[in-house]
Amino acid sequence: MEFTEQQREKLKQAKTLLTALGLPKAQCNDRSGWVFLALANIKPFDNWNNATAPLLPTVNIMEFIRNQYSMDYKPNSRETIRRQTLHQFEQARAIDRNRDDPARATNSKDNPLYTVNYPKPPATKRIIGLPQKKR
Repeated sequence: MEFTEQQREKLKQAKTLLTALGLPKAQCNDRSGWVFLALANIKPFDNWNNATAPLLPTVNIMEFIRNQYSMDYKPNSRETIRRQTLHQFEQARAIDRNRDDPARATNSKDNPLYTVNYPKPPATKRIIGLPQKKR
């Protein structure tokens, strides 16, 4: 699969953030980087200052990755993303599940919604090596 320079750079930055957050090597892979970008709502040309924390079900995470980064995970990848990325992100407190309704069951018809607990922009810039404003 061919990615643009901007897509590759954002993936690299996301993986650097995941490593800095202390996630195990298995969760600092490309799949986890794409998922983190979706959870922070960072598109290829976006600045990390514009990161947000939307509530997203797994299928919307996959849709974001496909639409913004041209990485097309097939529908049967949903469980892999949930089990091998989202669970570990949640255990590391990098994300919350059902922040809007903590009592919602994982198997609810409303689907679990994931949201990122991303670092504040200055910390993000420092971690990924972007220039910071002088004080």
